Amino acid sequence: MEAVDTTLDHYQKNAELFFEGTVSADMYDARTCFLCMLQLQAYILDFGCGSGRDVKAFLDQGYWVDAINGFPELCRMADDLIGQPV
Repeated sequence: MEAVDTTLDHYQKNAELFFEGTVSADMYDARTCFLCMLQLQAYILDFGCGSGRDVKAFLDQGYWVDAINGFPELCRMADDLIGQPV
């Protein structure tokens, strides 16, 4: 359990740094590949949504998305980015 505790502690303490380092990453190709397997306006559950970067892209393209993250500070930042609760 020590490795899990260390990982959780890292993300909790570095939420802002993680957000800043991932929110602008170019994931267009990966998202496009994923979305080609779904019907338009499909429901997506983003479990571990991090910064909310992909959630925002999915919402902007007309998909229904629920986002979950285990770190309150990341949830708050993702809330602000996507305009809905994480």
